[in-house]
Parts: sequence; C-alpha cells; structure tokens
Amino acid sequence: MTKPKKTGGIVFIGLIAPHIAKALVGVRNQLFIPVAVLLGGWLLLIAGMLGRHIVAGDVIPAGIMVALIGAPYFIYLLLKK
Repeated sequence: MTKPKKTGGIVFIGLIAPHIAKALVGVRNQLFIPVAVLLGGWLLLIAGMLGRHIVAGDVIPAGIMVALIGAPYFIYLLLKK
C-alpha cells in the first residue's frame, strides 16, 4: 500500500493566483493567464524567501507561508460576495 502524497499549502496558490490576476488585469482576457502564471511563481518565491528569513536559524515551510499570504485575500473574497 502506498502512502498519500502531501502537497500542503502550495496547492493554495492555484486558488489565489487567478483571483489576484483577475483583480489586477480586469477585462483584458489575453493577459489573464500569463499574469496568473507569473503571480503564482512570484507568490511561491516570496513565500519561500520569507520562510527562510523570518525566523533566524529555522525554516518555515513554503506551504505555511503561502497560506499566511493567501488566506487573508481569500477571506476577503468570501466576505465580498
């Protein structure tokens, strides 16, 4: 029997990046996918860098940092509608 793979909070980028891209781009559909892809990469890069440098001598996993960055925006989207 194989163990299930742990993806963690990094999958959360797939939910947040398109919503942020839509807020930035608006109705220009030809820019939506490239902006969403770039935002997803940047979010993961920023989360990884913050996770390595926030606590001296220890590392916070990127999935946790992605959740801390993206959760407030996701809650804002839920309360907005």
